[in-house]
Amino acid sequence: MSLPPIGEMKPLHVDPEVLGRIVPMLAVHAEAVATLHAADMGDSLWARLGPRFLRTLYRLLIDEEGFLGFVYVEGGRVRGFIAGSTAPDPMMGRLLRRGGFLLAPAALPWALWPPITRRLLDTPRYAQVSAVDGAEVQAESLFCTVEPELRGQKVAGLLNLVLFEELLSRGYPAIKVTTELANTAARRQLRSWGFAERGQFSFYGKEMVVTTLPLAGHPRLRARGRHPMLERSRR
Repeated sequence: MSLPPIGEMKPLHVDPEVLGRIVPMLAVHAEAVATLHAADMGDSLWARLGPRFLRTLYRLLIDEEGFLGFVYVEGGRVRGFIAGSTAPDPMMGRLLRRGGFLLAPAALPWALWPPITRRLLDTPRYAQVSAVDGAEVQAESLFCTVEPELRGQKVAGLLNLVLFEELLSRGYPAIKVTTELANTAARRQLRSWGFAERGQFSFYGKEMVVTTLPLAGHPRLRARGRHPMLERSRR
């Protein structure tokens, strides 16, 4: 079934109580976020490097310029999160220069396993192979997940809403998301927001699809900032 044009989409139903439980990601959330990441995205490169690496990575990312993270907290427990960036490639470059001495030992011994080593060596290609022809889209949503019991309750949709509105409030007109070609559920959710599939590429031995969404003028979005991250520049 085809979806209506973005300009004709109905506004997203927003439960104020659920929305109020979504807060900026802080260092105190890093361990819970790492656990959620590993549970739902265990085959991702970051997860394959082990729980200590994930905890270290998120603790460093939270303080990194360009990182935007939000968590869904219910009953004092993190039950979902979304992680995005205003410009992932330069953000990760700065992160490695600043925190590589912490990430390297945290990635052992898994980083020395040949299949993981090959992925690590392939990682710098990501920005190039996932680029969208004829469009410069800086911002990207990197990871989003909620506990299985919350799926279908629109929590993930509201996490997306918060990230998209944050980016819109900072003047970013569009966002990019890549997902596995075989992940029909993720592709269906992206289409429900109006994401357009812009191309396919191979990465880490998987077939991927790159999608983009214009944020400016989207009927579900208003420019609302909720995150304390500051940007010194856009590079």
